[in-house]
Amino acid sequence: MKKPQKGDIVATTIHGNIIQVWFQSPTGDSSDVQIFNLECVSYNQAVAIANNINATNGIEVLHLDCLNDELVYSEDLDASVI
Repeated sequence: MKKPQKGDIVATTIHGNIIQVWFQSPTGDSSDVQIFNLECVSYNQAVAIANNINATNGIEVLHLDCLNDELVYSEDLDASVI
């Protein structure tokens, strides 16, 4: 995994049907981040989109699944129904 640059996407978290996309600080300071909430139609759609975001940005494919309060590898999530 590459070292994050200013403004890069560094993580995703799933909260039900909402994806939080975490961005590296635009100032380069390690003490803050920017978080974008992306509302999806369903939990399965959120998983599929988060997987795509992670793959596109070279992020380790691991989600914090806040619906079930656990860390889950993407390949273990069922996104077959979108």
